[in-house]
Amino acid sequence: MSINKDISIILVTYIPNLNLLKDKIEIFKNFKIIIVDASPKNYKIKNKINLIDNIKIIETENNGQGHANNIGIKSTNTKYALYIDLDADFSLQNTSEIYKTANSLKNWSILIPNSNKRFINSDQIKEIDNCEASVFFLNIEKVKKYPMFDEKIFFYFEELDYFSRLNRTSDKVLLIPNITFSHTQGGSVDKSIVKDVSNLQQWHYLWSMYYVNKKVYNSFYAFKIVAPLILKDLFKIVVYLLLLKFDLITKRYFRLSGVFNSICGKSSFKRPGFDV
Repeated sequence: MSINKDISIILVTYIPNLNLLKDKIEIFKNFKIIIVDASPKNYKIKNKINLIDNIKIIETENNGQGHANNIGIKSTNTKYALYIDLDADFSLQNTSEIYKTANSLKNWSILIPNSNKRFINSDQIKEIDNCEASVFFLNIEKVKKYPMFDEKIFFYFEELDYFSRLNRTSDKVLLIPNITFSHTQGGSVDKSIVKDVSNLQQWHYLWSMYYVNKKVYNSFYAFKIVAPLILKDLFKIVVYLLLLKFDLITKRYFRLSGVFNSICGKSSFKRPGFDV
């Protein structure tokens, strides 16, 4: 077995922080690298990085994280793949450790390392679904057997949906708590261009929260989860109106719009409003 031949690296980019992207390419220069680039046409990365033989760039529309993940997975022809967010600090040593772990295990589809040492109570490998997946290690033969990420989800909670489905098969999603790494959220994009997408994020956070919990559990459970947040946002809108703080209402409006569209069965249609 050869780690460099057995693993492809999957990176997803949208107007990326080029320094982080170049760092990842340098770290994994001896691996096959698949970059799924969802950037707008004026910001495509193919002319912004040094292309080498082992880099494959796949350009696509910005149809969400799950859509891009699926493209990367389907384009992989090695035994394993390692997906990494640009702002996740996953080293070659980490990669070697998870590779060794993968070869020692049976009946698994995806391995999840321990982000920011969130899981500190046990060193035991265990089944998991509701977790952050800024880095995940894929058994390609296994994952290609099943439906992949739900592309109706633009972002947020797509891991819960996907991993819970895999855990209903014989090929489990497993947490590897003794392989730890750091992840600084929000650093993957070029913030000099993508300045503020917070309202978009709020919209999708509530949309996805209801949609995924309804899909994984049921509509009653999903509504029970979002109801306190709906009441909180409605209360804050009333307070801000009384205080004439109209600028603070926007965030709450986006959150409520997202969750009500989800409850009504509308698609996750909200997209970046800036023209890039």
